[in-house]
Order: sequence, then structure tokens, then C-alpha cells
Amino acid sequence: MQQANACFEKGDYECAKQKYTLFKEYDGSRDVSAQIQAADECFKILIAAEANFKDKEYEKARDRYKSVLDKNPKDAYAKQQYDECVKQIQLVIITLTVSPKELSFSSSEDTAFVSVTTNTGNYDITSLPSWCLIISKKSDGFSFRCNAWTGNSPREDYFYVKVNDKSEKITVVQKAASTFLVKEEINYVPNVVFFRIGSSVIDANQQISIYNTATFLKTTNETIRITGYADKDEGTSKNALKIAEKRAKAVARELVTKYNIDSYRVTVDWKGFYERPYPQNNWNRIVIMSSTKE
Repeated sequence: MQQANACFEKGDYECAKQKYTLFKEYDGSRDVSAQIQAADECFKILIAAEANFKDKEYEKARDRYKSVLDKNPKDAYAKQQYDECVKQIQLVIITLTVSPKELSFSSSEDTAFVSVTTNTGNYDITSLPSWCLIISKKSDGFSFRCNAWTGNSPREDYFYVKVNDKSEKITVVQKAASTFLVKEEINYVPNVVFFRIGSSVIDANQQISIYNTATFLKTTNETIRITGYADKDEGTSKNALKIAEKRAKAVARELVTKYNIDSYRVTVDWKGFYERPYPQNNWNRIVIMSSTKE
């Protein structure tokens, strides 16, 4: 029995298995089945670990050498190989690539997939914005979702994909919600007054739109909403808002003073350039007139 234990402790598991088996045959009074099984398991694990080490699969080899050491802490060879695996793993240069690094979403709820390539087989996602959620994560990348956004300006944030000390930054931008939303039932009067850049003076060729709106009001009992806008080429946001205000009030004044429309039927509003009804920038130097059914 002592010889069998000595073989086991020095890591000669074939020898240990043979001697434990012989001991069992000559002395049936003691059960050594557990020792035989342990020697057999260590022998098989070492063979697999050696194959992993030869193929430079150091993480798998390390884990298998550790399994042997858990069963036999005195196995000097397994300890030597375990330490070498740890050393080789530390020497590996970590690679990490993500794509895309910049993501743009609409204001509605939306999803995206980020591709991840790393030689470690695993990665972490950190600092994810509170308005984003990981849907699924696999070795080659992950899918995530951004919640719908109702703000009047875009929102932007970032998060990281990390492998140990290596990281890649991913920027997330979500567009502002559409601000030209009509909550009431609207009958649009097809009348838009266009202005020259930076101006609130109504050109003569735009008077027809005001005339059509006045005619519409005189033939109905509805009220009118007049909304002024500006484009991004008309100065700062403060300046553009002021221009939009002057434009809306100029059109309202024409309806009241020139066409005798009661002022209580005319509501004036202005938006500046953050809220633009048209994607073409210079189309937004306008006043839009629309009637609202209460």
C-alpha cells in the first residue's frame, strides 16, 4: 500500500493504479476502489492536458493540470506544467476589435448588432447607458436595444467593450423626436409664407398665401394657428428664435389689419430652428398656417 501511495504522490499514476489493484487482490479487507479511480482519472486528465499543451491551448491545459493538483497536490510535474501554462497565457498579446464604433439610432425604439473579435474568447460590456439594454451576447458580438426617445434634442453617450486591460469605446447617438407633431385634428390650409434669409419682411409674391388663409377663415368658424420657423443658417439658436417670432407676428398682423380677421381667432407660435418641419434646411424659413378644430 505504501508503494502505491508513493507512486501516486510522485505522479506515476500507472504505477499507482497497478499497485493499488495488486493490493486489492492480496488484501481484500481494505477497499481501495477510490484510490484506483483517482489514479485512473489523474492519468487520463494528464494525457488530455499534455495534448492541450502541445497544441498551445494553454487555458484548457492549465485547467486540466489544476484538476490533477486538486486530487494530488504533491504532483510536482503537474505543478510545473500548471505554472508554465499560466506564464504562457500571460505572454499572449490580447487582440480586440469591435465594429461599428459609432452607432446612430432614430428616436423610436431600435436595435443594433456590434461585432466583437478577440483571441481570448470572452469580453465584458461596461458603462452601458441607462437607456440601452443588452438583448443577447455571443462570442462574436452582441445585440442591444435603445429605448424610444421623446426629447427635443439628440442624446449621446458611450460604453466600453473590454478584455482585461484592453478596451474599445463605442459611441451611441439617438436622434431627437419629431417635433412637428399634431395632437389635435388638423385641417391644413395649403398656405405657407416663405422668407428671405434673416428677414421677417413678407415679400409681395407671398401675399397670395395670406389672402387664401383669410378667405378660408371668412368662410368658416375655425381659428388659425400661425407658426414661425427658421433654418440653421440664420445665426445662433437665440437669434433664429427671434426671427421666427417676428415672422409669425408679421403674418398674424396682415390677417388682422389687412383682412379684418378677429385677433382672437389667430394664435401665434414660433419654434426657431431646433424644431423644423422640413428636412431641407432652407425650406424652413417659413410661416405655416393651419386651422385647428377644437
